[in-house]
Amino acid sequence: MSDSRPPARPQTAYQRWELASLAEEPVRNAADEAAANAELLARELRTARETGLQQGQQQGYQTGLREGRLRGYDEGHAEGVAQAQADNLALQQELTQALTQLGQQFGQELAQARELLARQLLDLALDMAQAMLCQTLELQPERLLGVIEQALQELPLVRQPAVLRLHPQDLELVKAARGSELQAAGWRLQADGQLARGGCLIETGDQQIDASLPARWQRLLHSLGRDGTWLEPAA
Repeated sequence: MSDSRPPARPQTAYQRWELASLAEEPVRNAADEAAANAELLARELRTARETGLQQGQQQGYQTGLREGRLRGYDEGHAEGVAQAQADNLALQQELTQALTQLGQQFGQELAQARELLARQLLDLALDMAQAMLCQTLELQPERLLGVIEQALQELPLVRQPAVLRLHPQDLELVKAARGSELQAAGWRLQADGQLARGGCLIETGDQQIDASLPARWQRLLHSLGRDGTWLEPAA
């Protein structure tokens, strides 16, 4: 059986190029689309990688910052506690030392105050005693007789001349009470306006006994370790 189709005419070079171009167009379009998709995918991957890297860096920074803060807080807290304990201990030592010094100073001041108070009380007692003595001698002048008796007993031996000096008013009292007895023993009674009432002055050949109120008061103060003078009562 013979082929009835007419034989194909030979194609020109343009026709062959045109057919080839038509055949290659879908392939080129597919390649371009694939390339575009690949580039888009590459950009998306690159963007995702950069975003992930940034997120990772940020997350790592935040985590590191948080951990650093926590670590710094813990270390700072520990250092703060240690410093506070050291400061508290130093403060306690300073307070203890200050209280000790204050206690010692208070003890010294208290002792000084007690000593001062004792001296003041003694001075007050002496002032009161002097006032009471003056009042007693004024109300009971006969007490002078006891003073004279005590002064005479201090003389181991009376040598002539023996003189007993008295305030003029006391002289009359002594003469009335013991004048005869004293004169019989060789005593000579003399008035002395320089003597205060309540005292006397005894003179013998080789000694003198000052039994005046100022002298007796001075001896009393000296025995108490005090200084002072007898104050004459106001007239």
